[in-house]
Amino acid sequence: MENEEFIQEKQAFPWQILPGSALKWIALITMVVDHTAMALINSVQYPQAYILMRSIGRLAFPIYCFLLVEGFYHTHSFFQYALSMFIFAVLSEIPYNLARGNLVFYPQKQNVFFTLFLGLLMMRLIEVKREDAAWRLIFLMAFCGIAQLVRCDYGMYGIMQVAVIYFCRNVRVVGDILVALLNFFQGGLQCYGALAIIPMECYNGKRGRQLKYFFYAVYPLHLLLLYFIRSLQ
Repeated sequence: MENEEFIQEKQAFPWQILPGSALKWIALITMVVDHTAMALINSVQYPQAYILMRSIGRLAFPIYCFLLVEGFYHTHSFFQYALSMFIFAVLSEIPYNLARGNLVFYPQKQNVFFTLFLGLLMMRLIEVKREDAAWRLIFLMAFCGIAQLVRCDYGMYGIMQVAVIYFCRNVRVVGDILVALLNFFQGGLQCYGALAIIPMECYNGKRGRQLKYFFYAVYPLHLLLLYFIRSLQ
């Protein structure tokens, strides 16, 4: 793993100046902007502000997919990584439901941690059968189907973005193009998610300063905060 990071540093382009921690902050900030609009901004009364903030928020998910793939390759314990993802998926579900639909139980959609968790499991299974193209396709299709079935945030498109970044990790330009196309195909404001390839392309292969579980905990906590603020209005 150390040799791989050294190679990335030696081959880095001049614009590749952002460590993983910087990408996490970009994803976090754009996500909070997006959810603030979702929970607090009336799209009828303030359409321009709503559209602008939701458009900014489209950058978050592709970056999180990119970070998931990097985390998969650099984690010291896949089990611990996957367990943390699943635990925070469960912990985030009620805050997500409250912020999105004012309900404790909101079966129409599951929070994005579940999408990322499924993407993580998919990569693990593909690694086991990495030499078998047929099995890789089967796993990809299976997890796309699961994401649609359980109504994870971003559905099969979320799984496909993880897969594209995973398969194209050593040819990032191709991965960037495919990520951009996947966001365009979803239409609407999601087209702006294509802009996420700009910070992704600036990644320099370094981790940067890590804040342990801070970036995990912010997700359910900020959703709860937004719900309580809205309940006071």
